[in-house]
Amino acid sequence: MENLKERIAGTNLRVIIIIPNRELIDKYKGLGERVLVRTIDSMKEMLTEPVHPNQGKYLSG
Repeated sequence: MENLKERIAGTNLRVIIIIPNRELIDKYKGLGERVLVRTIDSMKEMLTEPVHPNQGKYLSG
């Protein structure tokens, strides 16, 4: 956990931590505003949501 905290402190990027189940979510709370903690199942749901008609289209200009 200390290694993870150091790595988060050393970057300005958003950090996404993917955990196997909700029982571990409390372990990762309090790591900062830029840290998102998600379960594998919630990532799966997010990635398999249907694409809306206007999403993902290339806009030519």
